[in-house]
Amino acid sequence: FFFKQKTAYEIAQRLVGSEMCIRDRSYAYSFQKVYLANIVTKALYEVYNEKFAADEQSLLTYKNNIVVIRQSSVNTPPSSVAIKFDFDAAKGDTDLLIKSSQWVKLEEKSKLLSSDALLSSVLQNTVKQRITIPNGEGYLIYSNATSGKRGMITLIHGGPHSAYINGFLSSVSLYLAAGYAVFGVNYRGSLGYGQAYVESLLGHIGEYDVSDCAELVQEACAKFPDIIDPNKLFVSGGSHGGFLTTWLIGKYPTMFKAAIARNPVTNVDVMASISDIPEWTFAEVLSKKYTYPPLEEDAKKFYASSPISHVDKVVTPLLLMLGSKDKRVPLSNGIQFYNALKSRGKKAKVLFFPNDSHPLDSAETEVQCVLNGLQQLGENMPQPPFL
Repeated sequence: FFFKQKTAYEIAQRLVGSEMCIRDRSYAYSFQKVYLANIVTKALYEVYNEKFAADEQSLLTYKNNIVVIRQSSVNTPPSSVAIKFDFDAAKGDTDLLIKSSQWVKLEEKSKLLSSDALLSSVLQNTVKQRITIPNGEGYLIYSNATSGKRGMITLIHGGPHSAYINGFLSSVSLYLAAGYAVFGVNYRGSLGYGQAYVESLLGHIGEYDVSDCAELVQEACAKFPDIIDPNKLFVSGGSHGGFLTTWLIGKYPTMFKAAIARNPVTNVDVMASISDIPEWTFAEVLSKKYTYPPLEEDAKKFYASSPISHVDKVVTPLLLMLGSKDKRVPLSNGIQFYNALKSRGKKAKVLFFPNDSHPLDSAETEVQCVLNGLQQLGENMPQPPFL
């Protein structure tokens, strides 16, 4: 249930009067695309127009032969586009169907850029660099509006079966405006690289994903020594990204100057008994079906696969952000890790959001997360003022 990516024709939405489906939010490497799928042949066709090129697309709505999508890129805020398909004229030729489609922008990009000179300059000068290792890839994002070496914030997605996508994020824009570089990583288990890549992580969380993230950071520093200051590395992630954040600062205690973890998995053994998806713990750690309580040897592997097992080695200052209504990764996971750090005299802070659950995505909370995150980075490795 959690790990099999259904094929396009199984989960696509039918376009009236044709054999075609619209497939929403398909991951292709670090990009999110919308595809047409032929129900009969099962073939996929990217919905693409060179004049409307974007790194992230998602379906908003459709009716008959008209599709409305949302799209953005790292330095381009979201906008909506309507696409009209002429099925009669195409006569079953899908390539012709896509090439002859009519695209119309429904709304202009955010007016924020025109009213904020700093942010506008930062985004207009944004550079995106792909970095690869044998088992993963990442995208380094920085702005030439900032000169010289700078701190780098590694962003780690959750899931783990999700992906870092090169779409627009207001938080990334603010990090760039503050003078940082941002590094979004995709490790083994991420979507967009095939089913075998997704399943390769099962039974190996806390191993493959951790080493992939560390190797990607090291590769980024080696490839871009004029951009990245290796003494100003930071890491941030939520959910499984928080799991990896807390793992990394335990396994590589001198790599990062500060860390931020949002609703992190820190003790799988505890999570297995009270999470709303206990199956996740058995599949990811043990690669087997859920049966509770776990066997003694399974409980030992739960602990060994958890960041809490390396808490003694942590020296990196950590900021925890926890949603009090989180049922996915119970509040106790974050609290336990915080208490373990404080009892050992480590530097840690925790912020509670009493009205938020797992995503921490209410408008007010998103703002608080970004602002407190910037404060956490600045306190532990001050950046020079933006020039």
